[in-house]
Amino acid sequence: AIAALVAPDETASDLFRTLRSSRGTGIACLDQHLPGGSLGPGQLVALHGETGCGKSVLLRNALAAYILPQSCGGHALPSVLIDAERTFDPAILARLLRARLMSSEDWRRQAAEEKLDVAEAVSECLARLLILSPSEPIDMLRQLRQLKKVLAANPTAGILAVDSMSAWQSLAAAFPRTVGPPLKECWRALARLQAEHCIAVVVTHRDPVATEGNAAIGGNLHLGLRRLVTASVNVAGHEGMDVDDGDDELCSKTVQFNEVFTLTAWAQAAAVQPTSFVVSPAGEVITCN
Repeated sequence: AIAALVAPDETASDLFRTLRSSRGTGIACLDQHLPGGSLGPGQLVALHGETGCGKSVLLRNALAAYILPQSCGGHALPSVLIDAERTFDPAILARLLRARLMSSEDWRRQAAEEKLDVAEAVSECLARLLILSPSEPIDMLRQLRQLKKVLAANPTAGILAVDSMSAWQSLAAAFPRTVGPPLKECWRALARLQAEHCIAVVVTHRDPVATEGNAAIGGNLHLGLRRLVTASVNVAGHEGMDVDDGDDELCSKTVQFNEVFTLTAWAQAAAVQPTSFVVSPAGEVITCN
C-alpha cells in the first residue's frame, strides 16, 4: 500500500494546501506546456506518439520528480504507476534516481552532514511508488476501482501514471466487443479518480490522434512526441596539417547519430512553441530549448 506522508503535527489547512498546490516536474520541456508551468492536482496529461518516441522516458522522469526528496528538487510524495505494458524495470528508474540525487549539491551536502547512503536514499524513493501490473483490461479496471479506496486513505498521493493506455490496442481491434468496452471504462475510471481525488494523472498512448476511447479526457492536455535522428560528421586529419575534406588518405570521417525528441501541445495557442529534449546515459531528460 501507499504510505501516507502526513506529519503528526500537520494541520488541516497545511494538508489542504498540500493537496491543492500545483507542482512542477522539474522537466523544463514539459513544464513549459503546463498551465502555470506546473502539474496541477486533478489535471490529466496524455503523452501521444509512436513506439520509441520518448513517452516512457518522459513519464519516468515525471515520476522521479514526485518520489525524490525535496532536497534535490523532488516532492517526496507517494505515487502510483500502472505498468500496463509490463515492461517497467526498477533498475532503470533506480539509475535515474541515483543520477538525480548525485547531481544535487543540496542533497550531497545533506548526505555528508547526516551520513546518508545513496543506495538507501534510492530505496526510500522507490518505497514511495506503488506499482500495479494488470494482465488484461478487465484487470486494470478492477485495479483502478481499488485505487479509489487507496487514494481516499492516502490523500497526499501526488501522481498516477499509466504506461500505456494502448497496451491492448491490437487486442481491442481484434475483439472490439469483448475488449473495447473495458478499455473505454478504464478511461472513464481514470477521469473519475482525477476529478474525485485531485490527483495529477499522466498517461502514455501510442495512437498519435484522439480516439473514441480517450474522448473522456478531451478537456485535458494532450502532448504529441516525435523522435528525430540527426547525423553529424567529424573529420580528423594529421596534426599540424591543413587537410582537404576530400582527401581520404589524410583524413578520416566518423558519423555520429544523435536522438532528439520533440514535444508539441495539441489545440493550444500558437505562442506555445514545440520543445525538445535529449536523454542522458542515466536516462535523465535534458531540455534543449
